[in-house]
Amino acid sequence: YIKEKNSLQFIFDVLKGKRQPFEERLRPFGNGRTEYIIRTKKPLLIKSDPQKIYRKLGIVSADQKAKATAGVPMIYGGKAIGALVVQSYDLSEAYDENHIELLSTIASQAAIAIANAQMFETLEQQRERLAQAKSLTDNILNNVKDGLFLLNRKLQIESQYSAALEEILGEKEIAGKKLSSLLKNKIDADVVKSMDDYLSLILDEKYDEQTLSELNPLLKVKTVFQDKNKVVQEKYLTFHFKRVFQNGTLEYIIVTVNDISRQTILAKQLEESKAEKKKQTEVLFTMLNVDSQMLEEFMNSTYEELENIRSLLLVRADETLLEKIYRAVHTIKGNASMLQLDFMAKLAHKYEEKLTEQTQKGVMEEEDYQELLTGSKELIHIYSQMERLIARIKRFQTNYRPTRKHESDMLFKSLETLSRSIASKSNKKVILVHDGYKPEIIPNKHRLLLRDILVQLTRNAIRHGIESTDEREKLNKAQQGRIVISNYLKNGKLHIIFRDDGRGLQLDKIKEAALKSGKYTAAQLEKMHRSQLMQLILESGVTTVVEGDITAGRGVGMDIIREKVLKMNGQIEISSEKNEYTQFEIIFSV
Repeated sequence: YIKEKNSLQFIFDVLKGKRQPFEERLRPFGNGRTEYIIRTKKPLLIKSDPQKIYRKLGIVSADQKAKATAGVPMIYGGKAIGALVVQSYDLSEAYDENHIELLSTIASQAAIAIANAQMFETLEQQRERLAQAKSLTDNILNNVKDGLFLLNRKLQIESQYSAALEEILGEKEIAGKKLSSLLKNKIDADVVKSMDDYLSLILDEKYDEQTLSELNPLLKVKTVFQDKNKVVQEKYLTFHFKRVFQNGTLEYIIVTVNDISRQTILAKQLEESKAEKKKQTEVLFTMLNVDSQMLEEFMNSTYEELENIRSLLLVRADETLLEKIYRAVHTIKGNASMLQLDFMAKLAHKYEEKLTEQTQKGVMEEEDYQELLTGSKELIHIYSQMERLIARIKRFQTNYRPTRKHESDMLFKSLETLSRSIASKSNKKVILVHDGYKPEIIPNKHRLLLRDILVQLTRNAIRHGIESTDEREKLNKAQQGRIVISNYLKNGKLHIIFRDDGRGLQLDKIKEAALKSGKYTAAQLEKMHRSQLMQLILESGVTTVVEGDITAGRGVGMDIIREKVLKMNGQIEISSEKNEYTQFEIIFSV
């Protein structure tokens, strides 16, 4: 601003990174945007629709194309001696308070340089102005919080860069070095290559810069650094690149880099928190649909199995450690599936896979025990969540002691749900018949054990026994397979009958599985009677399943049944006919 002439002198104009050639010109001081900033001595920030704001402020502007503008006064000696103004012709919301702060820093320093330039005209004074300009640049670079530097056409870092850059990149004396060499071993090699390719496109003027910005491979990149104590640290950085023209020629790329680790970690924590709350809500609504007595029995059973797992991992000396843990986890999975507690069933299945991997590995190291402990803690965490949620559920469910009939109805309702779920995944149809089951003759102390046994038998029957609808049709069977459960008392003994009308036990496959388990030789198997071969399916590790999944284990399901029957001092009798049926009869004293 030239006070003596009450005019504005325009001395510097840049459009899209290019300085515009023009003769320095004067304009009478009027009511324009620049005059408004000088007159008020205050910054002006218009994020969108500048013309609307101009009208409110009484600003007269012939520029109808700008979508956003930002400007600050250049103050010297308490007086506004000029203004520094930028505007965007492409984007609304292009500027914010951070840009005003940056412009103010530049303007305050530039004001000093301009005032000095106006005061002195000699060559010595012009040299002094250059020195001040460099000092201004150094001052800005030393105080700006961002990493700021120039890349030349060889993609080397120029001599002047912000002090913050060395701290952000964890490197000293980086002038003259290639950006790719600085980031090598800090970020993924593929990302470094993508960056070099991207920068080569920026240096090629035939490509639109705005379009290229959308391809920026370093917009958010995870980096790994070693601090001065050689402790590995992770950082998240963001890089932005902009072309710089000199005398109409693209000479440099100006780069800004920021450490966004804190924002990224907070965003991640927020997402994890949202996911955890969503998970808890899903768990809550799932549990609301489970009968309270069934849920209580599940929690009691799961607690026993988790305690069993914990004690096994603490002792460690048991040679059958993995096998026993697998049985416990498989029981939890089966019971969770029956109640459609899929979140628990999936977690238990994931733990089963870890156990299988460890069994195949063989010798257990300390890190293996720790991994298994971590897996068990995940199950315990979900169990603890369920405990807390149960207190809330009780407000929605009736508080009465269910009758035996009610308990039985809920058990078979859950078994029917489990049957449909497993059958639908293998193109099978199954009906569960339990008219002959009398709940009143089941001793209280055996209810949970019998429930676990029925769950395992149901899963096993659908997985191994019941044929697919296509197979049954070829055998002239009804498309819908039948599972019949009944019980009766005789001579002081309780008999539980579980029968399916599937393909029957495939003795050849059982012999093959027993041989594969390493527990029997071919010669031993050849000498066995039919009834002995049937009993082999109750042994751990003897399974005809090729690969375990969420619906089938890896040879422990039937072993679990045998173990639970032995707890009741009972016995299991097995009978089967090819393509007709398989029947399990569990007998114990009452």
